Amino acid sequence: MRGAEISYWDDFDTRAAEWATVDIPFSHFIPRYRGMRLEGPVLDLASVSDMGVMIYDKLKGPFQLRMATVHAR
Repeated sequence: MRGAEISYWDDFDTRAAEWATVDIPFSHFIPRYRGMRLEGPVLDLASVSDMGVMIYDKLKGPFQLRMATVHAR
């Protein structure tokens, strides 16, 4: 994977029409490349430059995800 951009993911569940507080420790993020899970390297917090949220439920149709706040600690 030399030179390739690795993403770090963790999953969380949602429920229709319900607000939830989701806490994902940085230690839970696993490295992936094009969706394939990789072994190592560990997430380097100093190199984090952006964040994204993706839906991977393989269902067609509209969806909505509202986020009130995002915090990194």
